[in-house]
Order: sequence, then structure tokens, then C-alpha cells
Amino acid sequence: LHNYPSVEFVIKKLRHTPCLADCAYCNAQLDVHRSLKSLFGYDAFRTYEGEPLQERAAQAAVEGRSLLAIFPTGGGKSLTFQLPALMAGLSVHGLTVVISPLQSLMKDQVDHLRRRGIRAAAIHAGMQRSDIVQTLENAVFGGVKLLYISPERLGSELFLAKLRHMRVSFVT
Repeated sequence: LHNYPSVEFVIKKLRHTPCLADCAYCNAQLDVHRSLKSLFGYDAFRTYEGEPLQERAAQAAVEGRSLLAIFPTGGGKSLTFQLPALMAGLSVHGLTVVISPLQSLMKDQVDHLRRRGIRAAAIHAGMQRSDIVQTLENAVFGGVKLLYISPERLGSELFLAKLRHMRVSFVT
């Protein structure tokens, strides 16, 4: 990667792009149901009035389509971006940056993900600078798969400098 940096782009495109023909690798790696079970331990997506809206939103994200998902509070919106983000992260060894204005929501999400064995972290205004630097270093070196940040962090020179060295799969 150091000598041929453009290889990273090619590999990323190949590893998270389904084949044109039926392919066992693609069927396994890009299967939202399989990943839902292996990453979160759930057997099925939630439905709303019989409609598989959560599944459709997750599948659209895996396929790289733009989407707007509006679910009730506690309705499983987070899963619709966390699952595709983690799937992409596994395939290209990247992380997802999640921008959230609510510290309590970030904390709840990170705690939930960590209980499931998923490497997640948050950076917010209430943290010491040394903890922020350590979290960013972990993200740079692959120790974090989902990094939650507050919107104002996008104006931080420290964050932006470290972001340049992160392998980001998604920003949500």
C-alpha cells in the first residue's frame, strides 16, 4: 500500500462489490441475514405492520443505495446503519464514523455494541484530551470499527488530522 496506494481503492471496490454472476463469496459476505445473526445474534429483522422495513433499509445500505429510514423511537434505526457499516468494515478493514449530537445516545450505542463484542468508541466534549487522543489512535490503527463523534468534532484540527490516517468505510 505504501508503494502502490491506488491498490487500496481497487481492493476496496472488489471486496465490497458483488459479482455479476452468482458467487459463494458474495452470497456469504453481503448477506444481511447471515451478518445479522453473526454480528448481533438476531435471527430476523423487525417488521412494521408486516413490512420488512428494517431489512430493506439495511440491504439498501449494503448495496450502496441512498436511503432515508424513519422508524419510531426504539424501532431499530441504528441497526440499519450499524450492520452495513460493520459488514463493510470487515470486508475492507475500515471503520464507520457516526455523527451524533447526543452524548447519551452515543454512550448507549457504544455500550450496546461493546456488550456484543464490537469495537466501538465515542468522542465527545466531556472527555479529557488524553482520552480523545487515545481513542483516535485506536481508530487509526484499526482498534475501532464504529467511532461516534459529536458534530462539532468535525471542526477539530486534531480530529481532522487523525481522520486523514483512518481507513473510513462509511460516514453516517
